[in-house]
Amino acid sequence: MEFASRHRTIFLFCVWTASISLIVIETFWLFVTRPARAGMFWCGGAPMFGELELFLLLIVSAVIGMLLFEPKPLIVCYVGSIFLSFAIGVTYIFLYNWSLFGRILASIPFGWEYGCFAAILNVFRILFPFGVGVCLLGAILGSTLRESLNL
Repeated sequence: MEFASRHRTIFLFCVWTASISLIVIETFWLFVTRPARAGMFWCGGAPMFGELELFLLLIVSAVIGMLLFEPKPLIVCYVGSIFLSFAIGVTYIFLYNWSLFGRILASIPFGWEYGCFAAILNVFRILFPFGVGVCLLGAILGSTLRESLNL
């Protein structure tokens, strides 16, 4: 039984991480592809979650919280999925920035660091504090809902 429970926990961790990462990437992509805001991420424009993205994070986190109702796996999966989603988002945005501005950044000494810093800054703006808080709220809500309904 322990073997199946561990695999289920790993699967739910991967689903939660993929969901958060895809929502972060979608938020960045929508921000960059809007014609009025294209190119603003270098000069102060900030991609942020909208209401739909926050609602999706809440629903996904609540479902994961209902399926992982034990506290220890829930906390471990929450912290791990936030950090891994941050890393996946930074990697995607760095590669996207490098594909657009690679020639410019390559001509500057340590130019890749500027691209990496811009990616970290954008993902940090997207994910913290609202994304992290909504995921935590959804996980607690799902776990509490499962306990109160005795599912």
